[in-house]
Amino acid sequence: MSQDKQASDLILFNGKVFAMDRRNTRAEAVAVKDGKIVGIDASKEMGQFVGPHTERIDLGGKPVFPGFIDAHTHVDLVGMMTSDLINWGQALVIKY
Repeated sequence: MSQDKQASDLILFNGKVFAMDRRNTRAEAVAVKDGKIVGIDASKEMGQFVGPHTERIDLGGKPVFPGFIDAHTHVDLVGMMTSDLINWGQALVIKY
């Protein structure tokens, strides 16, 4: 495969990559091309994905979860919408 075909658009390296696959793969780097993950490996193994226009981001040891889609909710709003369903006289409050 030529360098142009292998060169990714983005490489995230020096991180803690949790692939979330069946093998529970852990790595340090992720290569992305055209919005798709094309490689997950050790940072030192990402050279094959580097091209002249590849953006490289040093994660500084921070975690990354490739492919994770945030299906977030606004917990405070859910709480307000359901507060009339709670018997506040019997609610248990835990302080940290």
